[in-house]
Amino acid sequence: MRRAVEVMKYEFNSSKIRKLIILLSLMCALLFSAEAAKACSCMGPTDVLAGFDAAKNVAIFKVRSIEKYAEGEKGYGYGGVKQAKLTVEKVFKGKLKVGQEFTFMQGGGGDCIWTYHEKSVGVELLYFLGDNPTKDKLWAAMICTRSNSVKYAAADLLYLEKMAKVRGKTRLSGTVSQKIESSVDETPSTEIPLAGRKIRITGNGKNIELKTDQNGVYEIYGLPPGNYKITPEKIYGFKFSNDDKSSAEVKIHEEDHTEENFEFEINNSIRGKLFDSNGIALKDVCLNLIPARGTESEDFSEGDCTDENGVFLFDEIPAGTYLIVINKENEITAREPFGRFYYPATEKREDAAEITIGAGDFIKDLIVNAPQTAATITVTGVLLFEDGKPAVEKTVIFIDDTNPKKGEKYISPDARAVTDEKGRFSIRILKGRKGELYGSFSVYGGKYKDCPKLDDLMRAKGEKFFDIETPAVKIEAENDMPEMTLKFPLPYCQEES
Repeated sequence: MRRAVEVMKYEFNSSKIRKLIILLSLMCALLFSAEAAKACSCMGPTDVLAGFDAAKNVAIFKVRSIEKYAEGEKGYGYGGVKQAKLTVEKVFKGKLKVGQEFTFMQGGGGDCIWTYHEKSVGVELLYFLGDNPTKDKLWAAMICTRSNSVKYAAADLLYLEKMAKVRGKTRLSGTVSQKIESSVDETPSTEIPLAGRKIRITGNGKNIELKTDQNGVYEIYGLPPGNYKITPEKIYGFKFSNDDKSSAEVKIHEEDHTEENFEFEINNSIRGKLFDSNGIALKDVCLNLIPARGTESEDFSEGDCTDENGVFLFDEIPAGTYLIVINKENEITAREPFGRFYYPATEKREDAAEITIGAGDFIKDLIVNAPQTAATITVTGVLLFEDGKPAVEKTVIFIDDTNPKKGEKYISPDARAVTDEKGRFSIRILKGRKGELYGSFSVYGGKYKDCPKLDDLMRAKGEKFFDIETPAVKIEAENDMPEMTLKFPLPYCQEES
């Protein structure tokens, strides 16, 4: 799965950067309104102080109700929701009053506007808003701000509640949480704030130990500007960075905030090798880990393809019991010359071996043996241009005419190769298959210079973008076919720099 588990690291390098981020946040709020674009690509404030300074109104709201579009009524809102009614619960900045009710527009799902659904009713939200609603008297809660569910805004609220006393001081803060993922729908994934966890802060002549509060938040005010190292207390079987770091380094600036969050995710793995029926390591064969019981979650995906030594690796696996399935799609190809089977070597799921794994478990040297494999032949050769120069990093494709795909032009997922620096290629084909082999590469106007033959082809086709192909060679895959030559119908052309 190779999920990236990164330390979330934020810092301001100067007051100029703070002003720039505030300006960007305001621009985002202006650009994305009721007619918002379908894609959101903006950066919000990276700490609560910047978010507070950028917003005109900062308050806690509660979602009271949602309104859906009537049957047959067309609208912009995501999930069929037209708008939502929210009431003000607490005000930190602005002219809003507790108890006021406002109508908020529904986002489109891919824009920068907050979206609501049935489960939103009753949820409290910390919103950083603009100055006024739209001309239709609708407020828009922008994602490109510091807005968040109160459930996940404990660190921001901790500051907002005492801002009058601490504003102007440096603040180092963050949240320590533990992500508990699940591979089945029956057990939902969750993120737990870690209370009472030790945080060690060293550097600039300081050696300080803090503890997270009940919401997993740590904070300290008044640290002198400088460089510091933050080391959270370890959790067995979990890690907070992809490269096994145990601390994070930050730089604190005068009167600024620095935020360093630590999200611990499970640390474990299953490593093994895949061999064919003759004991030869198989390369580029894909294996999947699937739950032994329960309904597999849509968010769960754990797969890997073997390297040149037949090695595969599953890591950061939600705790549970699993099966390993090889060639899950059950499509026999030259790369996977066998049907679907399960570890250790059975076609029946009920006969598969179960593997149980938890936090801190590392299963090594698992051996998987494929059943009898289908025979293949190998086609090797060279791809050249008309003038004999090698066609480097170009594609060679085998079209399988005998694959049962209802007569359509079918390219097996493994029946292609990319040439090396000498134009050479090697392709495996299932024995007995018939088809055509050819070389191909894409061209477009302006890609090559001083290439009159290519210009003539473009004029003849009347297109600016198309594929150049070699004459096809008929293939009957009965025996290995070495030293084949494919040649493009034009000389080598220099690409424009």
